[in-house]
Amino acid sequence: MTSGKVDINGWPIWYEKFGTGSEVLLLIPGAIGTGKSDFLPQLEGDHAFDQEKYTLVCIELPGWGRSRPPERKYDKNVYNNDADVAFKLMDSLGYKSFSVIGFSEGGKVGIHMCLKNQPRVKGLVLISIFVKITPQTVAPTLATQNTSLWPQEVRDNYVPVYGDEVQAMWDGYINFCKVYAAAFPNGYVTNKLQNIMCPVLLFHGDMDPLCSLDHPLHVEKNVQYCQLHRFKRGAHNCHHKYPAEFMRVTEHFLKDYLQYIMNWVNLFTQFMFTQIIVTIMTSGTFTVNGYPIGYDRYGTGPSPVLMIPGAIVTMLCIETQGTGKTDFYEQLEGDDQLDQHKFTIIAVDPPGWGRSRPPARKYDQNLYNNDVDCYIELMKHLGFEKFHVIGWSDGAIAGVWMACKYPGVVTRMAVHGILCTLYPQTIYVLKSTRNVEGWPKERLDACLRSYESKEDIQKLWDRHLKFVDYFNSYFPQDTNISKYLKVNCPILVMHGDRDPISTIEHPDLPDYTDSPPVTMTCTPDK
Repeated sequence: MTSGKVDINGWPIWYEKFGTGSEVLLLIPGAIGTGKSDFLPQLEGDHAFDQEKYTLVCIELPGWGRSRPPERKYDKNVYNNDADVAFKLMDSLGYKSFSVIGFSEGGKVGIHMCLKNQPRVKGLVLISIFVKITPQTVAPTLATQNTSLWPQEVRDNYVPVYGDEVQAMWDGYINFCKVYAAAFPNGYVTNKLQNIMCPVLLFHGDMDPLCSLDHPLHVEKNVQYCQLHRFKRGAHNCHHKYPAEFMRVTEHFLKDYLQYIMNWVNLFTQFMFTQIIVTIMTSGTFTVNGYPIGYDRYGTGPSPVLMIPGAIVTMLCIETQGTGKTDFYEQLEGDDQLDQHKFTIIAVDPPGWGRSRPPARKYDQNLYNNDVDCYIELMKHLGFEKFHVIGWSDGAIAGVWMACKYPGVVTRMAVHGILCTLYPQTIYVLKSTRNVEGWPKERLDACLRSYESKEDIQKLWDRHLKFVDYFNSYFPQDTNISKYLKVNCPILVMHGDRDPISTIEHPDLPDYTDSPPVTMTCTPDK
């Protein structure tokens, strides 16, 4: 056995590696678990994996075990970050394709890995998996909070790594469970399971006090190539109690069933995965009005959507590894992403920002008019004559401008953080952001993926703030508002009541027109 640490996404990720075989398995433990606490019978003893046939990599997830500090970050992106970290660990060890075995909480990470990068996961084994969120499913886990009531042999599994911190670590996980429904209001990937194309093997103990049978049954129903194996007298750690049966079924799955399925679907999946890579995650540029307009394309759905970000932000600022959350991360890569089977999303870099330069952005009365013309020509180039628009902040202004100028092109529009007039208070707040060194670290780090240096970002932001000074002189009567009557598409206006820049006067579009169907939604806590 060898072990080590790899710095990934700000965590020192600990791993243990067993065996030298040609078949590579990634083992992902459950909550606060380690390889030996959750997979000891599979690593050592009479019923362990044959380490001449298999190479086993046991990961300790970010913020748990020896993969800390920092402590684990519990939020709705936690499993997406875990999946990204796991892929990067396997990259660092030189493994591009492998099977995954996930126990309990680790099974959720395994599912995310399949959804995030299907071609790399050959097969998925899930033990005691949770996929549904209800008070009934969470309550048994909450009842385990007091670790002093655990069986001594269970508690002893964690003491070598945590010492007297076992209770504190478990409290952190339990506190997350208490807000689980709020973190995942639409359920945990329950509507995405049908997108899993690799074969899946489920293990369930019929006497599991934490995980009821409906969880694996739901997975079995929604995953195309799926087997369910039940232990009639098994509990949550069914693979511990029945290691021989677990090994027999797992090896059959990995050697025979997996190969059988792959022989039948290999050509189809290779074609499909190639299409996913080409159509869902492609990038390009198209020159319009002297600007090389950079864009990313996601999805293959029949409804095209143009996404326009705010000032100096680009789509390359989006952190796909789950740490930097900028303008449209959640809509493109997060747990609440738009369904890419329903939508084709074109995420654009505005002229003069990000990849859409040189030349530098030209600030004058024709600014938004030029933006709109560039976007229209780009969408025509990509084959879209009509489309929906989602715009944030400066991008929302461009979206409304586009609907005014090309009323037959924009079919529906959603805007948030829109600015119609720069009031003195708005200008004051914007000016307070001048020093980019004072920006939140995750946002500055995200922007550094698109720009060469902080100095480069500072120069661009200074130019934008200079434009802010002249905004009201460039648009003294807010001429665009007078054109709202020409907007004939439905508009969804979103507003955070605590937004210090775009106050409630800005998104109050119904005051300006009775013509378009306008729906306005406010979020008081944002």
